[in-house]
Amino acid sequence: MMKFRKLGLASLFSVMFGSLVVGCGSDSDDNSDSGGTVSPPDVSQDHPHPHVFGKVQNSNLEKASFSLYWGIPKPVPTDLPIQITGAEVIDWLDRNYGGEAIINQHKKVWKRGNFSTFDVAAYAADEMSERVCHQWKGTKDCDLEFSFTWNPERQTHDLVVNGEKNWNHSYWYWSGDDGDHGGVQNLEYFGQIRMDETRSDDKINIGIHPVGDLDKHIAAQKAEVARLEANGGQVIIPLINVQTKWRNDPNVDFHQWYIISQECPGNPSNYCFSPDESLAMIDANGKPMSHMGKVDEEGKFSSCGITGGKCNDKRYDYTIKNLKVKAHNIRPDIYYDGVITMADVLLSLNDHEDHNGKHSGTMNFWPILATESNPESFAFESLDGLYASGNHGWLFDWGEVNNSHFYFNSPHIMPDKVVLVSPELIKWRYASFYDSYGEWQKFMAYDLNDPYKNTRHKVKTAQWPLEASHFGWKVADCAQCHTTADMDFECTKQLKEPGLLEPAKCAECHGANGASDGHLEKAMCVRCHIDLVGHGDALTNKQVHPFGEFGSGLSKTMSDPYSCVSCHQNEKDVLVGGK
Repeated sequence: MMKFRKLGLASLFSVMFGSLVVGCGSDSDDNSDSGGTVSPPDVSQDHPHPHVFGKVQNSNLEKASFSLYWGIPKPVPTDLPIQITGAEVIDWLDRNYGGEAIINQHKKVWKRGNFSTFDVAAYAADEMSERVCHQWKGTKDCDLEFSFTWNPERQTHDLVVNGEKNWNHSYWYWSGDDGDHGGVQNLEYFGQIRMDETRSDDKINIGIHPVGDLDKHIAAQKAEVARLEANGGQVIIPLINVQTKWRNDPNVDFHQWYIISQECPGNPSNYCFSPDESLAMIDANGKPMSHMGKVDEEGKFSSCGITGGKCNDKRYDYTIKNLKVKAHNIRPDIYYDGVITMADVLLSLNDHEDHNGKHSGTMNFWPILATESNPESFAFESLDGLYASGNHGWLFDWGEVNNSHFYFNSPHIMPDKVVLVSPELIKWRYASFYDSYGEWQKFMAYDLNDPYKNTRHKVKTAQWPLEASHFGWKVADCAQCHTTADMDFECTKQLKEPGLLEPAKCAECHGANGASDGHLEKAMCVRCHIDLVGHGDALTNKQVHPFGEFGSGLSKTMSDPYSCVSCHQNEKDVLVGGK
């Protein structure tokens, strides 16, 4: 039996305060070896805002595809996802909601052709009940009642599945073609994001399931709406805490404990630990497996995790108060004018000054991830002059001051995809996973989950940095002289792909081989550097974009912008690496 109901349509909520800022600009072909600062392109109609670099995309979900996991992360009879296309959901919305996303009946958010994870779930419950039942219960028929009611106090829908009111969603970018798309293992729950305001980006995994802490999120959402109403509809962020460097907590007395089992019920890390090395599990190299962590007063050990991230110093370096946020409408292809996102918070800094002085924020465009997911989103580039570069970048989180659940969760979602109502607290943290990893690896060398354990030997023994005496000095395409066949991959098997030699991965062990410094990285590199002679399959005739139209494709060996910053670092030109 399946019932699909929508209940209690409430009054329309108007989104307020929108302004569109448009500028203009040019491209440059400068590809010299000089290390001096190079000015970024002038703004043009290709830029949606003077502090946003990258062409405005005409993005919709008609050709998108999603993997839906119903009931996950609870144990289920099958972990095979339900495959859904954007065209299917759009057709269903056309037939049932006039072509608009469901939330648009109450609050204008999504332009036609765009919709949320909530819309995907509602479509699946209504049109694909047999497949939902099979994924959820292991049968073709089950009791499935999916109902929802608009709640103006939360500015979102109250969802009920089979009488249970604690259902919410998880989200993860597609992880490659490995059978189940990596979804079950990698679904990430972040309940502070309203389900009907979370866009179903192309090639994502969506989990619909019950959760145990929904009451906290409901309370936070109600507080946001009350704050917005008290401010007359103006989004004002009372508190933004900024941390300018990822560092270990100085108050933690670290202990090294040994893994004695990889299946430990009730332990978030799924490991069982002991201080006794003689009880340790032994890895393939005959070494004891261990973690670093902290021990509480009762003698209970808590692992700091594979990167030490769970033992980071949570203190912030400065605070920005009472930031007035306006809609900059940098995604007119996705949102109706006036929708506020995390991107708008960053851009609103450019009009804000307080006791810390004048603030600033810039963004640039990311077309595609290495996992082949297509976020086609704008990412944080800089905050107050501290730039994302190479391995360094900005993390963010938001919520209520008294709800510690939100602190530094840093959800994997792009800032222009985070729709905000009026949170009390935002936290921005400048971090480098790899720097943290480098500091931590001496404690983690024998962890089977360590993704770099096989490369560490070569990192220590490789010729680094390469110098002018190297016969291939300043040759960008390593494959001109080397092939995968003549490389020693005994300790670096995961870097090997027959016939494919990626210079960015060579740089991890051998340095940048004389590459010139970067310069601000304010846009995708190929917006200016169209002619990439000597850069492998990125070579073009200046008429064909080396990475696909508007950067939406990938070079196999020079995947922009990630491979560019591996060699063309900008440490001499801008502030990177943390304060």
